[in-house]
Amino acid sequence: MKVFKKIMILSLILGACLAMGCTDSSDDYSSTDSSSYSTPTNTEYFEYDMTWYKQKTIGYQTAPSGYTHAICTLYIKNYADEPISTYAGNWKFVANGVVYDYDSVIYSDYISYNSVDIIKGGEFETQFVYLISDDVNTGYMVYDEYGAPEMRPIKYYKTAADVAAEEQQELDEISSMILTKLQSHGYPITDAKFEDNMVYITVESLDDVKNMFDICSIVYEMRYDINRKIRVISYDYVVYVEDYPDLEFRTSQTDVREYTQHDYYYEEKVTVIFPNDERVTYGELDEKLDELMEE
Repeated sequence: MKVFKKIMILSLILGACLAMGCTDSSDDYSSTDSSSYSTPTNTEYFEYDMTWYKQKTIGYQTAPSGYTHAICTLYIKNYADEPISTYAGNWKFVANGVVYDYDSVIYSDYISYNSVDIIKGGEFETQFVYLISDDVNTGYMVYDEYGAPEMRPIKYYKTAADVAAEEQQELDEISSMILTKLQSHGYPITDAKFEDNMVYITVESLDDVKNMFDICSIVYEMRYDINRKIRVISYDYVVYVEDYPDLEFRTSQTDVREYTQHDYYYEEKVTVIFPNDERVTYGELDEKLDELMEE
C-alpha cells in the first residue's frame, strides 16, 4: 500500500513537470510576454569630435616615403558611468579600409598628448599621431575598448567651411561698413568691397576719380575699426568707374597716409597707377583724367 502511494505521488510530480515544460531555466524565455518586451535604450555614452591634418615632419622625425603623419585632435565629454581612457592604444585611426595604430612620435614634445581617464561628467582634449599612407584625405577615430559606451559624434570643432564662412562674413561686414561711411560723406559711391588686402571702390564717373585721395583717406581713418574685425597690416586701394569697367586706378596705403598727413610735397610724392601702368603724381591727376574724358 505504501509502495502504491509513492508511485502515485511520483506520477503526479512527473505529470506536472511535463505540463509545465520542465527545461533548463537559463534557456527558457517562454514565460516572458514578447508583446511587452522592448530592447532597452543605451544610456551609456560619451560625446566626441575630432579634427585632423597631415604633416610630413614632426620635430626631428620625418615620415618615410609614401607616408605622412596624421595629427588628430580629439575632444571627449563623458556621460557614462564607465571612465573613458585616452590611452593611445585604445584609439585607432581608420582610413580607406585600413586601421592604423598610434605612432611613437605621439610622445614628442611637439604633440599635446595626455593619457587620462575621463569620469562621468568630465571632458578632455588631447592629440594623437598616426603614420598613414600619403594618399589618405579622409579618416575617423574609433575607441577600441571591449564593452565601451556608445560614441556619439557632436560638432565641437569648426570645419574649414565654417572658418571660410566666418572670414567671408567679416569681409562682408567690412565692405558694408566702408560703403556706408563713404556714402555718409556724400560721395557718389556705388560699391565698396574689401578683399585680398585690397579696398575696391566704385564711383559713378571719371570726374569722381579726382576725389580719389579724399575718398581713400576716409577709409584709411577707419583702419582701426577694420583691424578689430580682421587683422591686416596694410592694403592698397583700387578705384573703378561705373561706366568704364575696364579702367582701374590704384594707389597704396603709404600714399594715402602721406596725403592724409598733408606733407608739404605730397602732390609730387603721392602717385596713382593708371590702367596702362603709367604712374602720375597727385598734382598731375586732374590733367590726366581730363585727357581720358576727352578721348
